[in-house]
Amino acid sequence: MTFACVISLGILLLVLVLFTVGQKRFPLAAVAMMGAALMAVFGILEPGEVFIGFSSPAVLYIIGMSVITQAVIDTGYINKLQDVISDNKKLTEKRLIILCVLLFSAVSSLFQGILIMLMIFPLISLMEKETAGKISRKHMYMPIAFAALYGGNFSIIGSSSMLNAVDQARNYTGEAVHILAPFKLGAAGVIALVLFYFTIGYSFQKKVFVFEPPELKISEEEDSENGKNLPLWKKIFIFADFILCIAAACFGIDVGFSAMMGAVALMVMQCVDMKRGLDSIDWPVIFTVVGCLAIGKGIEKSGAGDFIAEKMLSVAETLHLDTPYLMCVLMLVMATLLSNFMSNNAAVVITVPIAMSIATFYQADPIIYAITCGVGANLSCATPLATTLMTITTSAGYRIKDYLFVGGFVNLLGVIAVSIALKIFYF
Repeated sequence: MTFACVISLGILLLVLVLFTVGQKRFPLAAVAMMGAALMAVFGILEPGEVFIGFSSPAVLYIIGMSVITQAVIDTGYINKLQDVISDNKKLTEKRLIILCVLLFSAVSSLFQGILIMLMIFPLISLMEKETAGKISRKHMYMPIAFAALYGGNFSIIGSSSMLNAVDQARNYTGEAVHILAPFKLGAAGVIALVLFYFTIGYSFQKKVFVFEPPELKISEEEDSENGKNLPLWKKIFIFADFILCIAAACFGIDVGFSAMMGAVALMVMQCVDMKRGLDSIDWPVIFTVVGCLAIGKGIEKSGAGDFIAEKMLSVAETLHLDTPYLMCVLMLVMATLLSNFMSNNAAVVITVPIAMSIATFYQADPIIYAITCGVGANLSCATPLATTLMTITTSAGYRIKDYLFVGGFVNLLGVIAVSIALKIFYF
């Protein structure tokens, strides 16, 4: 193990400890940026790499879509939808969670999960205010993130990490990969998630999430005026802008670029007040995401990810877990473990070449092994470092133990369900 590897793992451990025991004293954003800065201090990252996350598509997308979503809220139509949902006496919080899990896991097979979250989270915040906490962010945000994450495993276009895994497999084998190739494995994870919330999920959350979420930043005076002062042409322009941004993402245009251009267009046309639009951005989340991206990059560059992968393979050989099926399950576990501490794309970059080499050795299908790594990387939800989707949920005030207990349990369920599906359909 190299010095850089030891230091990067030490920084990761420090960040996780501070996330766990020092959240009230040290904000998540400050801890994440501190970890990123330490990576540069010890020479693992170049100084410029600490802040390069500010130009990442995910961060630019969050900023741009926050402004666009604020403009959509200002039309007043979101408030009307919220009123319809809030007035439905039969729609309890548990039923709404199940409905969201079913809906958003399906939608995220075609759309980026981050888009779904940035659209629905403001609505949940408005509902929490209107229902006096009957519908709450702390019980809604994490299940929606799980659904957006797991639903990305339905197709090869559901997430960038799955596309990455498939591209590596295609280059390795020279074979085309069907758009629904991951569907069977992805469906297993989603079924496990739905069953969890149909049964013990909601009550389990209520026992774990014993904290007060951060105060809502919705101005009652401004909120009551939403849509009243906007002429019809501006409302039409806002929704056209919103739809074009979604369409651009679907057609492969850089999501960060399209969202920022959409936000700029709305401010230029004065469809949203610039100050109000910028105030809608959750800057602590932005800094948390940037810091976590840099920490993940440091783990990747230092070789710590490769070190973990090698140790897992060594343990597997020692325990004689050397059948094609068990090695495939091991790659699933390795991908989800790594993705809990670095970007899911980085986890895929590390695991897929190993997985395809193992598949070739056992004369198995390399594409199945590669897809398994892609699925595993999208099951990760046990830490706030696990994918941008999980980092965004920190705005609800979750503590590290909330991610470990609820996210970790869901992560484990997903791994078990996908392992069973592997055995049934491929081995």
